[in-house]
This record gives sequence, structure tokens and C-alpha cells, in this order.
Amino acid sequence: MKDRIILAIILFCVLGAAAVSNIDFLSQTAKSAFYIVSMGILLIIGIVSLFALIKKGRNKEGM
Repeated sequence: MKDRIILAIILFCVLGAAAVSNIDFLSQTAKSAFYIVSMGILLIIGIVSLFALIKKGRNKEGM
């Protein structure tokens, strides 16, 4: 279930960026804000996933 939620968030960020770039009536400030928030979310997901992978690797070495 957790993977589906993360996948939905990633798809929203990636596909949303493509959609926002094609909308002409949005200001550049609104587009930039969306890109910044999306990149922040993707960065946080990446860091959390990396830490989970490192923690998983350390647990296997300890056994």
C-alpha cells in the first residue's frame, strides 16, 4: 500500500510538471513554485529511500 502512495506522488510530480509547463495562462512564478515543491518532494522521497536501503543493508551485515 505504501508503495502505491509513493508511486502516485511521483507520478503527480512528474506528470504535473509536464502539464504545468504547457499551461500558458499560469504565471512563471506559479510554475516555478510548482517545480520547487515537486523537486523538494522527490528529493525527500529519494533521501528516505536511500536511508531505508542503507539501514536494510546494515541489518543484513549484523546477522
